[in-house]
Amino acid sequence: MKKKNILSALGLDRRGLLNLVILGVNAQLIYAFVDSRLSLSTPFLGGLHIDIAQFGILLGLQGFTICAGAIPLGWLGDRLSMKTILGTGCCVTGLIGCFISIFSMFHHISFPCLFILFFFYYLFCEPVYWPTMLKAVRVTTSAKNQAMVFGWWECMRGFSAFIIEGLIDVAIYKFTGSIYAVMVFNSVVTVTVGLLVLFGIPKEYFQKDVAKDTKVALKGVVKAMKLPEVWLTGLGAFCVYTSVSAATNYFLLFLNNVFVVSVTMAAVFGIVSNSVFRTICAPVSGMVTHWKFKTTAHWMRICFITLTIAVGIVYFVIPKQPEYAFFAVIFLSLIFIACFLMRGIYYSPIGEMNISHEMSAAAMSVASTIGYMPQCLAPVVFGAMINRYVKADAAGHVPDPSVAQIGYNRMLLIMFILSAAGIVSTTILGNRIIKRRQENKAAEA
Repeated sequence: MKKKNILSALGLDRRGLLNLVILGVNAQLIYAFVDSRLSLSTPFLGGLHIDIAQFGILLGLQGFTICAGAIPLGWLGDRLSMKTILGTGCCVTGLIGCFISIFSMFHHISFPCLFILFFFYYLFCEPVYWPTMLKAVRVTTSAKNQAMVFGWWECMRGFSAFIIEGLIDVAIYKFTGSIYAVMVFNSVVTVTVGLLVLFGIPKEYFQKDVAKDTKVALKGVVKAMKLPEVWLTGLGAFCVYTSVSAATNYFLLFLNNVFVVSVTMAAVFGIVSNSVFRTICAPVSGMVTHWKFKTTAHWMRICFITLTIAVGIVYFVIPKQPEYAFFAVIFLSLIFIACFLMRGIYYSPIGEMNISHEMSAAAMSVASTIGYMPQCLAPVVFGAMINRYVKADAAGHVPDPSVAQIGYNRMLLIMFILSAAGIVSTTILGNRIIKRRQENKAAEA
């Protein structure tokens, strides 16, 4: 009976649920190569022969490609086959990951060459792929079930991350002692899930809701840009993603450099926070939104309040000394939880507004251009900010944590300000969605 209730809340049959699972696995494992860093940060940097600042620049490419390309190219998700876009994106990025991994084993890839390779890597997994993926999830169900579907989709992503990037990657690294073995394995997995989409989901599923011609698809972009709710959705995602970028990319290093937590213990924290929390929080968030709140935005407001308090405690209250590492882990975990409660559902307001399926990818492109801007800016800014004060020796140890903490404190302050801004944006968005629903009901009457 419980299974029936969940399927009913999702608005899916068993075939639709299987499609959602495949989409969730695909959406996560397209990043498997670069996500090796989440549980093996220090080995990943060493394997590519780069420092924290260069790492930030490479990560910033992800945001740059989607911010620069999502609106000009995102409409293709309304015009072309979603099956081809999603499957091809995974296959190409997997092959690029394989090339970087294998070549790095024997040669030191110069940073300019690495920059170019990462640019093409992100080009195939961001500007067209990501709005199309969001549309594919959005059209699986009706407007009232958006939070549930996006929450469970994010759960599939988190579970995939836990199995591959959390357990298997760490096991491979412990067994082989080689980060390159991890990189190659993850890249092969990415190609495999691309083939799964190409051959595992029925063609008919991806043929629906395609714009009739290019002109219609381009008009959808213009219409989407005129909707305040689309911009507010993007702003809320922007505020969340700034904290997500900081947490996933730098919290492990924060524990290493400032609280002198060992690499092994930090890796355990990374697995739990990036995979376990994410897997649990996403469906819980979807269900809470579906059953207890009028809109996704109203639930996000509660999460933003929690995030603001947790960041404030880490920044203002907890002393940055090794003996306070336990308290740091507790509140850093709370930050992860608040972020992942929102991450899986922050684009569901697009579906709650009942936007036409033919312009769904366009609306997602506009919102995601704003929402993922931190992925372009945050790694570069945070990386340079932190690297300036992290004076590591040849073994990677930071001799003076009191100096290293300066960069991390500035990062936390930015997170605090944007979390507070998220409270305001989601409050306005929630009220506008309710007003739009009332206007639609009045028009139908």
